[in-house]
Amino acid sequence: MSDEISADKMRLAEMLCASRRYDEAAALLMEVLATDPENAFAHYRMATTLDSMEGNKKREALEASENAIKYDAEESHYFALHSQLSIDLDKVKQGHESADQAIILDPDNGSGYIAKAICYMKQNQWSNAEQQLRTALTLDADDEAAGNLLAHVLRMQNKMADTEQTIDGLLSDNPEDAYAHYNAGWAALQNNDSSKAEEHFSEALRLDPEFDPAREGLIESFKSRSAFYRAYLQYCFFMQRFTDKAGWAIVIGLLVGVRVGRTLLEKLHPIASTALVAVYFIFILWVWLASGIGSLFLLMDRRARLALKKSEKIEGIAVGGAFVVGLVLVFAGLLIGAVGVSFTGAFLALSAMPASLTYTNPSKYGKILFGSITVLFYLVLLASAGSAVMNGGGISEAIASLFWIAMLVAMGCTWIGNIPKLRQPNY
Repeated sequence: MSDEISADKMRLAEMLCASRRYDEAAALLMEVLATDPENAFAHYRMATTLDSMEGNKKREALEASENAIKYDAEESHYFALHSQLSIDLDKVKQGHESADQAIILDPDNGSGYIAKAICYMKQNQWSNAEQQLRTALTLDADDEAAGNLLAHVLRMQNKMADTEQTIDGLLSDNPEDAYAHYNAGWAALQNNDSSKAEEHFSEALRLDPEFDPAREGLIESFKSRSAFYRAYLQYCFFMQRFTDKAGWAIVIGLLVGVRVGRTLLEKLHPIASTALVAVYFIFILWVWLASGIGSLFLLMDRRARLALKKSEKIEGIAVGGAFVVGLVLVFAGLLIGAVGVSFTGAFLALSAMPASLTYTNPSKYGKILFGSITVLFYLVLLASAGSAVMNGGGISEAIASLFWIAMLVAMGCTWIGNIPKLRQPNY
């Protein structure tokens, strides 16, 4: 009798999960496990439920998947889930090991290959991920999860013809697949077609109003109406093809190239050398501030700003607004001969750099670090404004000496901002 009750609760929990009532589902699963603590499938369901819940539940989900394996070490799905949860928690080696075990236990089941592909995706090893996903699709050509992941992996390699063919197949089989429309939106953006991207992201949200990645994609498509932002996206699409190590090599190579070029140009003409450095700084600022400036543009669009979250609206003001107003103050101070106004504007513009890594940063460590730096910039900004008022538009030596320190700190943010732990969710 108790087994029948547990089975009923398990079925009800699945129905609740399908309705996204995860808290209620978790409560029912806890009741099942209270009477049958060695029920491996209940632990597995608890893991998937916790993984779907809002908030920091990844570690609890991983623990639940470990319990499922503890009580049934012959089920490949349990290892596949354990692999994916491990990857979410940056345990890449553990993720690979569990995916491998899933494949060993059931080489004819696609879940292990999908888990292995996700491990490779975490490492930006797109070709290896593609191979695993094609294997999964060989086993089950109708696997939508594998198909959508393959579309993403192909796009990340800039294999746009294959990407579009894969997406067309997915939408032909299931026009109501929100994730396929999401992939189609990003493919359109990569092809510089913002109108088509808007259509697909909007359709994904119609099919699944709580699909937040589609909302974020819609915002990107709104921003890409601007040629300024489209150029930034193309830079992102170019950089996404490389592993983290290769990306760092490109960044360092660019810096070395500027240093060498500056030395060579100094022999020709000092202005040419200064111009090269100026172009480099403008490029760096463009890369980091483009998103915030794009959000500022969206705030001026009655329809587009409805898609922005509160944090994204604040970012538009704190990044885009601060940078634009700061530059205006810099030039206004130069025109009226009030150097203090120019310094204040410069500090305001520079504050946009750490602010761009604060308000929408999913990393709690990054938010604390860059948020603290942003506050320091605001304090210096206030001190500069006060000094300008007290000195009749001039500036004190103490404030002036802080300018170069502020420049170094702002540029330092562009380097440490590349550290994954400071930019990715911390579970």
